[in-house]
Amino acid sequence: MIEYIPNENELELSVSECDNDMIKALAKALEDVGLSAYAKNYYKRKNGGEPYFVITKSYAKENENDPDTMNMWIDVSHEYTVSAQYYYHTHFDNAEAAAKAVKDFYDEKLAEYLIITPNYTIAFVHEAKQNWEEAMQVMAENEPLAASVFKEMAPTIPENSHHCHSYRYGKGLPLDDIIIAKESNQPLCERSFYRVSVIFGKQAEYYFDSN
Repeated sequence: MIEYIPNENELELSVSECDNDMIKALAKALEDVGLSAYAKNYYKRKNGGEPYFVITKSYAKENENDPDTMNMWIDVSHEYTVSAQYYYHTHFDNAEAAAKAVKDFYDEKLAEYLIITPNYTIAFVHEAKQNWEEAMQVMAENEPLAASVFKEMAPTIPENSHHCHSYRYGKGLPLDDIIIAKESNQPLCERSFYRVSVIFGKQAEYYFDSN
């Protein structure tokens, strides 16, 4: 496993010296799923904020300017917030579920899938597919559900809120969550609508309609 190296603005703290029950519970859950190397320490920013764990993996670099590693983050507050490599994040009320999701991302069983439009990003998680045709099939099979959630939820996002989660709509997905985020997205390769899939530790893959 790849060691996480904290930056100058982070504090590295030992779980064994911690009295926070939620941190201890998450550390044990990470050990139980085979990620014990990342269960020994947690981190805090020097300027404050919630504590967090970091899961690190080597990155499939395509050029020398790419980073050597990629990270997943687990923020610990009144809940556990798992942030995947690229965009997706979700919230758990128990350490075991959070650790299992992290392990499934780490083992490349799950991947992030995104639908990008000029004014919204839609994100969900599904089985990871190494083959681009199979990844596109995953997108195609789940876009009707994503479109239905988008139609109902997008108009309800408050002006002062960036995104919302649709836990009650995502039944059947590996993680019962679809994110609808209101944001301005720049075109990519002159396309304002496109799709993305991301497997932890790998380059993001971009998909464009033929027309």
